[in-house]
Amino acid sequence: MLAEFAGRPELADEMTGQLLDAFRRLVADDPVTMPGAPQLVAKAAVFAPLAVASNCPRDVVEDGLAKAGLLRYFGHVLVPEGDVRPKPYPDVYLEAARLCGAAPGDALAVEDSHCGFLSASRAGLRVLGVGPRKPVDEPPPVDVWVSTLADPDLVKWADSRAA
Repeated sequence: MLAEFAGRPELADEMTGQLLDAFRRLVADDPVTMPGAPQLVAKAAVFAPLAVASNCPRDVVEDGLAKAGLLRYFGHVLVPEGDVRPKPYPDVYLEAARLCGAAPGDALAVEDSHCGFLSASRAGLRVLGVGPRKPVDEPPPVDVWVSTLADPDLVKWADSRAA
């Protein structure tokens, strides 16, 4: 998209490679997690199978989760490959639910991007939207919105399920 916006579509592959290389370096140096994410993931793993559905390359996702100490909680890492199309298509979420043994309507997606909201919603999952503020110009298709994964009500919910 950047290459097209810049009027240089022939640079798309080169720009994609440069962006992924820069992202890999950032993750290698300091895999930042959202506030509350490590605690919520650890609690959720007690009562539900967990999967990651991402548009990032597998190595980026797995390396970032491993460096953040979270990979062990996830039974599956889904990325666009083979017949699985990228978000906003529902494929990664449908496959994640299937691998976790859950019907899509019984699964919960935690998302922070519009593309992810659409993907999870189209797959029929319940969607927990996360971010400092809910977009107002184009409200996302989410069931619940929290500004942080450390939200007290969300933590209370996870604690009650883990117990």
